[in-house]
Amino acid sequence: MSEFPYPTNDPKTGKVICQICGKPFLVITPTHLKKHNIGGYDEYTKRFPGAPLSNDEFKKRGSVGKKVKDAPKELFAKEMNPILKVEDVFVDDIEPEIEEVDIEQIYSKEVSKDPIGNVKRKVLDLLKMYFANVEENFLAVLKNSVTGLIYREYITDFADPILRIDFEFPNAYWHNKDGYPDALRDYNMQQYGWKVIKIESLAPTIKDIEEAVKIYSGETES
Repeated sequence: MSEFPYPTNDPKTGKVICQICGKPFLVITPTHLKKHNIGGYDEYTKRFPGAPLSNDEFKKRGSVGKKVKDAPKELFAKEMNPILKVEDVFVDDIEPEIEEVDIEQIYSKEVSKDPIGNVKRKVLDLLKMYFANVEENFLAVLKNSVTGLIYREYITDFADPILRIDFEFPNAYWHNKDGYPDALRDYNMQQYGWKVIKIESLAPTIKDIEEAVKIYSGETES
Protein backbone atom coordinates (compact mmCIF):
# COMPACT_ATOMS: atom_id res chain seq x y z
CA MET A 1 0.00 0.00 0.00
CA SER A 2 1.31 3.47 -0.94
CA GLU A 3 2.50 5.75 1.84
CA PHE A 4 0.88 8.72 0.04
CA PRO A 5 -2.83 9.52 -0.37
CA TYR A 6 -2.35 9.78 -4.16
CA PRO A 7 0.11 8.41 -6.74
CA THR A 8 3.24 10.57 -6.93
CA ASN A 9 2.96 11.05 -10.69
CA ASP A 10 0.23 10.90 -13.31
CA PRO A 11 0.95 7.72 -15.35
CA LYS A 12 -0.18 9.36 -18.61
CA THR A 13 1.41 12.80 -18.44
CA GLY A 14 4.17 12.22 -15.91
CA LYS A 15 3.07 15.31 -14.01
CA VAL A 16 3.64 15.41 -10.28
CA ILE A 17 0.51 15.06 -8.16
CA CYS A 18 -0.26 17.25 -5.18
CA GLN A 19 -0.77 14.92 -2.22
CA ILE A 20 -3.35 17.25 -0.67
CA CYS A 21 -5.80 17.80 -3.53
CA GLY A 22 -4.74 15.12 -6.02
CA LYS A 23 -4.31 17.55 -8.92
CA PRO A 24 -1.42 17.03 -11.39
CA PHE A 25 1.12 19.78 -12.06
CA LEU A 26 4.39 20.30 -13.85
CA VAL A 27 5.58 21.78 -10.57
CA ILE A 28 3.86 22.31 -7.23
CA THR A 29 4.38 25.96 -6.39
CA PRO A 30 4.26 27.82 -3.05
CA THR A 31 1.24 29.70 -4.39
CA HIS A 32 -0.63 26.44 -4.81
CA LEU A 33 0.36 25.25 -1.36
CA LYS A 34 -1.05 28.44 0.17
CA LYS A 35 -4.46 27.36 -1.06
CA HIS A 36 -4.17 24.45 1.34
CA ASN A 37 -2.87 26.63 4.17
CA ILE A 38 0.60 25.16 3.76
CA GLY A 39 3.33 27.67 4.55
CA GLY A 40 5.89 26.39 2.06
CA TYR A 41 7.90 23.46 0.79
CA ASP A 42 9.36 22.62 4.20
CA GLU A 43 5.93 22.08 5.72
CA TYR A 44 4.76 20.08 2.69
CA THR A 45 7.80 17.79 2.64
CA LYS A 46 7.52 17.20 6.38
CA ARG A 47 3.92 16.17 5.92
CA PHE A 48 4.69 14.02 2.87
CA PRO A 49 8.36 12.95 3.10
CA GLY A 50 9.75 11.95 -0.28
CA ALA A 51 6.81 13.31 -2.28
CA PRO A 52 8.16 14.96 -5.46
CA LEU A 53 7.60 18.67 -6.05
CA SER A 54 8.23 18.68 -9.81
CA ASN A 55 8.36 16.17 -12.63
CA ASP A 56 11.23 15.25 -14.94
CA GLU A 57 10.03 17.52 -17.76
CA PHE A 58 10.18 20.57 -15.51
CA LYS A 59 13.68 19.66 -14.35
CA LYS A 60 14.82 19.36 -17.97
CA ARG A 61 13.44 22.75 -18.85
CA GLY A 62 15.12 24.35 -15.88
CA SER A 63 12.45 27.06 -15.72
CA VAL A 64 8.85 27.64 -16.66
CA GLY A 65 8.37 29.35 -19.99
CA LYS A 66 11.48 28.19 -21.81
CA LYS A 67 11.58 28.54 -25.58
CA VAL A 68 8.88 26.81 -27.57
CA LYS A 69 11.52 24.78 -29.42
CA ASP A 70 12.07 22.83 -26.21
CA ALA A 71 8.43 21.76 -26.05
CA PRO A 72 7.54 18.07 -26.38
CA LYS A 73 7.66 16.92 -30.02
CA GLU A 74 4.10 15.63 -29.99
CA LEU A 75 2.83 19.20 -29.74
CA PHE A 76 4.19 19.98 -33.18
CA ALA A 77 2.36 17.08 -34.77
CA LYS A 78 -1.07 18.57 -34.04
CA GLU A 79 -2.67 18.69 -37.50
CA MET A 80 0.78 19.53 -38.92
CA ASN A 81 0.13 23.14 -37.94
CA PRO A 82 3.42 25.11 -38.00
CA ILE A 83 1.97 27.86 -35.80
CA LEU A 84 2.27 26.85 -32.17
CA LYS A 85 0.66 29.06 -29.58
CA VAL A 86 2.33 29.50 -26.23
CA GLU A 87 -0.77 28.27 -24.45
CA ASP A 88 -0.55 24.98 -26.39
CA VAL A 89 2.77 24.29 -24.69
CA PHE A 90 2.27 25.47 -21.17
CA VAL A 91 -1.40 25.91 -20.20
CA ASP A 92 -1.87 22.30 -19.20
CA ASP A 93 1.51 22.11 -17.52
CA ILE A 94 1.19 25.11 -15.25
CA GLU A 95 -1.23 25.71 -12.47
CA PRO A 96 -3.82 28.50 -12.88
CA GLU A 97 -1.87 31.06 -10.87
CA ILE A 98 0.87 31.01 -13.49
CA GLU A 99 -1.47 30.65 -16.47
CA GLU A 100 -3.30 33.84 -15.61
CA VAL A 101 -0.22 36.09 -15.59
CA ASP A 102 -0.74 39.00 -18.01
CA ILE A 103 2.33 38.83 -20.26
CA GLU A 104 1.47 42.15 -21.94
CA GLN A 105 1.31 43.83 -18.55
CA ILE A 106 4.71 42.47 -17.56
CA TYR A 107 6.17 43.56 -20.91
CA SER A 108 4.75 47.06 -20.62
CA LYS A 109 6.32 47.40 -17.15
CA GLU A 110 9.70 46.35 -18.52
CA VAL A 111 9.34 48.84 -21.38
CA SER A 112 8.44 51.65 -18.97
CA LYS A 113 11.67 51.03 -17.07
CA ASP A 114 13.76 51.64 -20.18
CA PRO A 115 11.73 53.60 -22.78
CA ILE A 116 14.83 54.84 -24.61
CA GLY A 117 16.29 51.36 -24.86
CA ASN A 118 12.99 50.04 -26.18
CA VAL A 119 12.81 52.65 -28.96
CA LYS A 120 16.42 52.10 -29.97
CA ARG A 121 15.97 48.32 -30.05
CA LYS A 122 13.08 48.76 -32.49
CA VAL A 123 15.20 50.99 -34.72
CA LEU A 124 18.08 48.51 -34.52
CA ASP A 125 15.81 45.59 -35.46
CA LEU A 126 14.53 47.48 -38.49
CA LEU A 127 18.01 48.47 -39.67
CA LYS A 128 19.18 44.88 -39.27
CA MET A 129 16.62 43.86 -41.87
CA TYR A 130 18.78 45.71 -44.39
CA PHE A 131 22.24 45.71 -42.80
CA ALA A 132 23.10 42.53 -40.92
CA ASN A 133 26.19 44.00 -39.24
CA VAL A 134 24.63 47.20 -37.93
CA GLU A 135 25.39 47.99 -34.27
CA GLU A 136 23.98 50.41 -31.71
CA ASN A 137 26.30 52.96 -30.08
CA PHE A 138 29.24 51.92 -32.26
CA LEU A 139 32.49 53.80 -31.63
CA ALA A 140 33.94 54.86 -34.99
CA VAL A 141 37.70 55.19 -34.70
CA LEU A 142 39.27 57.25 -37.49
CA LYS A 143 42.80 55.93 -37.79
CA ASN A 144 45.55 56.75 -40.25
CA SER A 145 46.10 53.61 -42.30
CA VAL A 146 49.80 54.36 -42.73
CA THR A 147 50.92 55.56 -39.30
CA GLY A 148 48.21 53.81 -37.29
CA LEU A 149 47.64 57.00 -35.32
CA ILE A 150 44.08 57.76 -34.19
CA TYR A 151 42.78 61.04 -35.63
CA ARG A 152 39.28 61.15 -34.13
CA GLU A 153 36.78 58.92 -32.33
CA TYR A 154 33.02 59.41 -32.69
CA ILE A 155 30.16 57.59 -31.01
CA THR A 156 27.43 56.78 -33.52
CA ASP A 157 23.71 56.20 -33.04
CA PHE A 158 23.81 53.14 -35.29
CA ALA A 159 26.52 52.01 -37.66
CA ASP A 160 27.54 49.18 -39.94
CA PRO A 161 31.31 48.94 -39.39
CA ILE A 162 31.74 46.60 -42.37
CA LEU A 163 30.04 48.84 -44.95
CA ARG A 164 31.00 51.96 -43.00
CA ILE A 165 27.55 53.48 -42.82
CA ASP A 166 26.72 55.84 -39.98
CA PHE A 167 23.01 56.33 -39.26
CA GLU A 168 22.48 59.47 -37.19
CA PHE A 169 19.25 60.72 -35.59
CA PRO A 170 20.35 64.24 -34.53
CA ASN A 171 16.90 65.49 -33.49
CA ALA A 172 15.75 62.38 -31.62
CA TYR A 173 15.78 62.71 -27.83
CA TRP A 174 17.94 59.59 -27.54
CA HIS A 175 20.61 60.80 -30.01
CA ASN A 176 24.20 60.16 -28.91
CA LYS A 177 25.95 63.50 -28.50
CA ASP A 178 29.74 63.62 -28.50
CA GLY A 179 31.32 65.02 -25.36
CA TYR A 180 33.03 67.70 -27.41
CA PRO A 181 30.88 68.67 -30.42
CA ASP A 182 32.90 68.71 -33.63
CA ALA A 183 31.53 70.82 -36.48
CA LEU A 184 33.63 68.77 -38.89
CA ARG A 185 32.42 65.41 -37.59
CA ASP A 186 30.52 64.35 -40.71
CA TYR A 187 33.25 65.65 -43.00
CA ASN A 188 35.91 63.76 -41.07
CA MET A 189 33.83 60.59 -41.16
CA GLN A 190 33.44 60.88 -44.92
CA GLN A 191 37.15 61.55 -45.41
CA TYR A 192 37.87 58.27 -43.68
CA GLY A 193 35.52 56.30 -45.89
CA TRP A 194 32.25 56.51 -43.94
CA LYS A 195 28.87 57.41 -45.40
CA VAL A 196 26.81 59.48 -42.97
CA ILE A 197 23.02 59.24 -43.32
CA LYS A 198 20.90 61.52 -41.17
CA ILE A 199 17.28 60.96 -40.19
CA GLU A 200 16.15 64.40 -39.08
CA SER A 201 12.69 63.72 -37.61
CA LEU A 202 12.07 64.17 -33.88
CA ALA A 203 10.31 60.80 -33.63
CA PRO A 204 11.67 58.60 -36.44
CA THR A 205 9.12 56.34 -38.12
CA ILE A 206 9.52 53.18 -40.16
CA LYS A 207 9.01 55.27 -43.29
CA ASP A 208 11.82 57.64 -42.26
CA ILE A 209 14.22 54.75 -41.85
CA GLU A 210 13.16 53.13 -45.11
CA GLU A 211 13.81 56.43 -46.89
CA ALA A 212 17.28 56.52 -45.35
CA VAL A 213 17.94 53.02 -46.64
CA LYS A 214 16.86 54.15 -50.11
CA ILE A 215 19.37 56.99 -49.92
CA TYR A 216 22.17 54.51 -49.31
CA SER A 217 20.88 52.28 -52.10
CA GLY A 218 20.91 55.21 -54.53
CA GLU A 219 17.14 55.10 -55.12
CA THR A 220 16.86 58.80 -54.16
CA GLU A 221 19.33 61.65 -54.04
CA SER A 222 21.16 62.05 -50.75
